[in-house]
Amino acid sequence: MRIGAAAAPRWWGVDRRRLPSYLAHLSACGASSVEFIVHHGPATRDPVSVHLDRSDWPFAIDLAAEHGLHVDLHNSLDARFKLSRWSSDPAGLKADLTPVLDLLASIERRQSRPACFVVHAADGCPDPEAITGDALAWLADEAERRGASTVICLELRAAAGPDDVRFDRDRERLVAFIEDQRNPSIGLCWDVANERLSAVRRGRRPDLPTMPPACLRHVHLHDATDGGLLHAPLSNGQVPWEAALRMLRKAGWAGSVTLEIRYRLANDVGDPWTVLAESVRRAKSVR
Repeated sequence: MRIGAAAAPRWWGVDRRRLPSYLAHLSACGASSVEFIVHHGPATRDPVSVHLDRSDWPFAIDLAAEHGLHVDLHNSLDARFKLSRWSSDPAGLKADLTPVLDLLASIERRQSRPACFVVHAADGCPDPEAITGDALAWLADEAERRGASTVICLELRAAAGPDDVRFDRDRERLVAFIEDQRNPSIGLCWDVANERLSAVRRGRRPDLPTMPPACLRHVHLHDATDGGLLHAPLSNGQVPWEAALRMLRKAGWAGSVTLEIRYRLANDVGDPWTVLAESVRRAKSVR
């Protein structure tokens, strides 16, 4: 099992000259993977501080390889890249995702294990399950056409409230959806904190699975602050991240566990790089 971190440009001061030091720091503190949120072209949401721009893709991938870091990718958070666009402009979505697919293929030539590409399900469109399924099938087919074994991972997201019935906000429904696709190149990204938050908002007990589902391919891990903010450094908070890691280790699961820690929340605790290193150490120490 690989332990790594989500690498947003704010972690290196949005200054590519500091990116080598940041990736060296990850490697030095024991991380073995890194996840970039990739983007290209115009953007309306956090284009600089959150996304790795296309101009930096080769530089970042080369540096990660130099430091022995396995690379996974997360789809851009900008509206242009949402799978719901498949319902109204599939050609446009395909055009925007094609450079990312090319990047995934190039990454696979640099590392021993395929990269995971984390995406969010379609939302706010007619029949989001069908739209999501069609978009995922196209992504998987295009990756295969490029000779890549990329796994397209659908993320378990947090329910907005007790009446949120979207299929990607419930683990059992999301796993069933993925299994129905009958495609080994489509898998689950399990966000432990998102699942707990959904349970709390629905008044349920946030139980963990006793065994990871067969479709599990990627994990997002983070804690919550006392005020309930997610993406906090790992601590003794309310998110059962230690229990999740023990379950994964016991099962012999061998994918990437990405620590999705917000820079601002790390900065609230201490020096962000030191705080991140401590979270990596905590995760690696769980047996």
